[in-house]
Amino acid sequence: MNKKNLLYLLAIVMVAALGLNFASCNKDEESGGGASGGSSSLVGKWQKMDDDGSLKHTIWVFEANGTMYEHDIDDQGNIKEGSTETFKYKVENQHLFTDKLRESGGYEGDWKDEGAISIANGILTVTRDSGKIRRYKKIL
Repeated sequence: MNKKNLLYLLAIVMVAALGLNFASCNKDEESGGGASGGSSSLVGKWQKMDDDGSLKHTIWVFEANGTMYEHDIDDQGNIKEGSTETFKYKVENQHLFTDKLRESGGYEGDWKDEGAISIANGILTVTRDSGKIRRYKKIL
């Protein structure tokens, strides 16, 4: 191999190595927002649905700052007094994790895996490892 071919090969290897620095891993793309269930697509109000599609009396509210609220509501849609629970939330590898705020203040520090999430047609589906499925309809 002559010197000209060696320099050409070295240049190709360097360009390929630089290209790897700009490539994105699939995990990086999925950990934040995204239509398939990232944190940004959760922001808003979601009402729990029964298996037959009827709406139940539980609402999840996700804020962009990573705070989540769970409320029980009455038939008119009003939040029942004393029913609100506050959480921090995050999405990692398409799973929703929550950390509950203690009544005495401060978070528990124990992130709970609520399950794998997906969002399609305004419906949030949460599937636990046990196979239990919960669905929520986006209402705001």
